[in-house]
Amino acid sequence: MSTGKLIISGRLPPSTNHLYYSDRKTGTRHLTNKAAAYKEELMWKLKRGGAKELCPPRPFAVHYHFRFPDRRKRDLSNQIKLIEDAVFEALGHDDRHVNDIHLWKYISKSDPGFTMEVRHSSRGIEV
Repeated sequence: MSTGKLIISGRLPPSTNHLYYSDRKTGTRHLTNKAAAYKEELMWKLKRGGAKELCPPRPFAVHYHFRFPDRRKRDLSNQIKLIEDAVFEALGHDDRHVNDIHLWKYISKSDPGFTMEVRHSSRGIEV
């Protein structure tokens, strides 16, 4: 277990509008094929890279840097759900242990994607 920070980079996730579909028979929601493939790819990358051993202790502070290829309207907070689920599942933690989230948005036509820093958060949950 690390006491530093874990840095993860990857391509942008599918749009939130394309993450889930509803099973009309059961009424349950499932990841679309596109979202499931993205999640599997990111988890495989993390496991192959030994991210679990580099993970700082919980609770976590997460810093996201999103680089978009253009200025189209995007809801920044919608970008994190699939990434966070994949990352914390690969690390063997529940994302409920994230106490702090920081988001930055950039335009980068030459290098769209994201960088995520997972750090230890010294801040407890305030009551």
